[in-house]
Amino acid sequence: MTLPVIAVLTLLALAVAGCGDTTAGSDGDAAGPGAGASDSGRATAAPADGVYVATDVSGRSLVEGTRVRLTWKGDQLSADAGCNQMSGSASVADGRLVVTGLGMTEMGCEPGRMEQDEWVADLLTSRPRIATGADGFTLTGQSVTARFATEPPPEDVSLEGTTWLLESTVDGDVASSSVGGPAASTPRFRIADGRVVGFDGCDELSGPVDVTADSIAAGGDLGGTERQCLVAGAPLADLLGGSTYVVEGDRLTLTRGEISLVLRAE
Repeated sequence: MTLPVIAVLTLLALAVAGCGDTTAGSDGDAAGPGAGASDSGRATAAPADGVYVATDVSGRSLVEGTRVRLTWKGDQLSADAGCNQMSGSASVADGRLVVTGLGMTEMGCEPGRMEQDEWVADLLTSRPRIATGADGFTLTGQSVTARFATEPPPEDVSLEGTTWLLESTVDGDVASSSVGGPAASTPRFRIADGRVVGFDGCDELSGPVDVTADSIAAGGDLGGTERQCLVAGAPLADLLGGSTYVVEGDRLTLTRGEISLVLRAE
């Protein structure tokens, strides 16, 4: 039996419409099968909680002496690219990393480090493709691809006998970085044989100190030189005068009230 011409054309139109019913996703890709699934339809899990370091980066060169370090914890992602500290909410959807509300400290560093901060922030917020593996993950953006591997947690460094360098100051909800300035101006301290010696960025500090399992208390005035500096020193003497402390790997956090100092072992 021969079908009428109108019926044949109608069937052809329906067939063409069915073949073209694909919605484009971001960057022109076909939409994925749903949240948490890759573009190929396979489930893409978020990375396990932990610290990851970039082991291979294409599209950009890292500034000498720096590294890109990401810390994933629950739905929070923090990043350190050599200057400022970044943090925001993170999830995986449709095979892509979705970072929202990325905040950054406002420390001024040398131009190369600041530019590195910018492109790392751009990569994280551009909804890059993410491919997770047993020991890390790969982020693929429009112009940068970075492979991140799990960083083994370092053994806890001893509080005493170690020189601690200030990385950031947290006052309530406000954080400021101390990374990127001249090394000689970095606030620091060292405790040994019942005494503490240090430098707060302006004054030299020295005096007796008592250390317990979770607290530090310097005895009396730490004997600052009381120099007149253009920039006030960090509140190092105040916190060494009485604070609690926590050592995690090569990081030390001193806390007194709403103020915390985050330091790293030299």
